[in-house]
Amino acid sequence: MPGETPAVIRERCPLVMEADSRVPEGKLLSVHFMYSRGVVDPIMSERPYDAAAHMMLSDKQRSSSSRGNLSGDAFETVRRWILDGQLEADTVVIEREVALRLGLSRTPVRDALRRLVGEGLLRQNGRTIMVNAIRTEDVLEILVLRRLLEGEGVKLATHRISPGMLDILYDREVALLQMEHITAEAHWDVDNMFHATIAAASGNRLLARNVNELRERTRLYGFDQIPQRLEPGRQEHCQILEAMREKDAERASMLMQKHLQQVADAILGTLAV
Repeated sequence: MPGETPAVIRERCPLVMEADSRVPEGKLLSVHFMYSRGVVDPIMSERPYDAAAHMMLSDKQRSSSSRGNLSGDAFETVRRWILDGQLEADTVVIEREVALRLGLSRTPVRDALRRLVGEGLLRQNGRTIMVNAIRTEDVLEILVLRRLLEGEGVKLATHRISPGMLDILYDREVALLQMEHITAEAHWDVDNMFHATIAAASGNRLLARNVNELRERTRLYGFDQIPQRLEPGRQEHCQILEAMREKDAERASMLMQKHLQQVADAILGTLAV
């Protein structure tokens, strides 16, 4: 809960850490990310702390595969507007206005909007293009797929991820619970780091790519619709990290699937009110 000390939170949400597995004094686990259309494949190694080199997994660090390509840049920018909530559901997106805002001609913007329609973030009715609203049934279907993918992904990641990275993920969970006011963005950053890092650590790029894309779709639903899941979700994350620390891949998988089912149950609960 906000205001609690790290010691109290650690007691409520224990993570087994052997002394000899901690990151050496004066060092920090650095993470080098290779990007493939926003999919992160971590290569983890210990090295002296370098603030410039120490990169945390964050949705804001996505690198467009179309960098230097005007259509690709427009696609990534408008996509970010949608995912960040700058363009809300059912907002009409006018090609000319987007082009003016980006300082581009209409041709690359038109191509970008077509791609976003194809991804389901926009919908087109005749000549009108609007931001797609994600339906509750869409979220529930996505969560079914995520249970399958992330349940398998965490099994693979358990034997590949480093103890230092588990420490980093755990500390981010603790820091979030200590915040007096948790914003939607802060929640997303921590939640995304947890799920995306584990998916990437599976070593399966296709799995990681699909997990990331499915998560971004559910992001449009908004965690503020199920605020009662905030603290339980953090505790469930800690339990998963503990199982990974103990190299118990089966338990980690079971806990991950249970965690995502709890999210689905909470969403269903809002419909029953």
